Amino acid sequence: MKEAFKNENPIAKDILESYARAEFFTKLPDVPEEIQVVTFIAGEGDISTDLLSPGNQAHSRSDRELHGKCMITPQAQAEIRALQAQHPDKSVMLIAEKGTMGVGSSRMSGVNNVALWTGKQASPYVPFVNIAPIVGGTNGISPIFLTTVDVTGGIGIDLKNWVKKTDENGKIVRNENGEPVLEEVYSVATGTVLTINTKTKKLYNGDRELIDISKALTPQKMEFIKAGGSYAIVFGKKIQTIAAKILGVDSLPVFAPSKEISVEGQGLTAVEKIFNRNAVGITPGKILHAGSDVRVEVNIVGSQDTTGLMTAQELESMAATVISPSLMAHTSLVATRLRYGIRRHRRTFRNS
Repeated sequence: MKEAFKNENPIAKDILESYARAEFFTKLPDVPEEIQVVTFIAGEGDISTDLLSPGNQAHSRSDRELHGKCMITPQAQAEIRALQAQHPDKSVMLIAEKGTMGVGSSRMSGVNNVALWTGKQASPYVPFVNIAPIVGGTNGISPIFLTTVDVTGGIGIDLKNWVKKTDENGKIVRNENGEPVLEEVYSVATGTVLTINTKTKKLYNGDRELIDISKALTPQKMEFIKAGGSYAIVFGKKIQTIAAKILGVDSLPVFAPSKEISVEGQGLTAVEKIFNRNAVGITPGKILHAGSDVRVEVNIVGSQDTTGLMTAQELESMAATVISPSLMAHTSLVATRLRYGIRRHRRTFRNS
């Protein structure tokens, strides 16, 4: 493309100018102002990703149609289908009642399964690959699982629909076992119809406002939802930057601005050190801490507990054109070394 542009090829010029304007993103339909959902309680208490994608079924993860049959139970799958038939214009929201959704591990296969049963088809030409699942939990979504939901352009909501009961003195009321007594703020029983408003960033039951969900609909997350996933945004930004560089122009400020968080006098964790060393386009000389949202240059990927064929699919979805054969053989070994190194040097990392 660069050579064709240098040779004054008009088609190359048009494409590069479109890339530099990020039209691949700006011309996408806006996120609907209202997204209606119907609830499905997947379980009470914390829901492990192993419920969504059992470890003993790992052999089938690359076959999404087959692996989808192991999510929760056949009965739950039938109930989800019944809800969809009853509410064809709504998305089913999978919920961890009185718990956290997606504890244990990120498990992309778990998100794939949730999307397969409750999301929408990514392309009419690719069967069994769905995106945009909507999940919720009384205590929110496990952070690493939420990142995986973002990969598919989904939404994860901290419902806070149960709270600890307090007495007239403000003290927590406990039961005979010494555990806090919970009281329901609002119901999300299976079959409840709710509305996500992406403009007000609130969750509603009819006209009744239930809770603020702005953390689930930040400017960055709204971009993921609009583009159908975070990979599209990450690579879209890279394409825009490259095109602008070839054309010799500045990139238009199309995407949500970076978020730079710096705490004066605070040290850095090991991850923050790596993050700062590889950050791209940040304020010169600024040291960033947790909570920042900026681009980074990725040069090493460490992975653990991977399933070879599924890992290849994930890399392909990240636009990898060549996958090293050694990658599939050594991911577990890399993970073992990383875990050993982190254990060995944890005190050093903490103190520094």
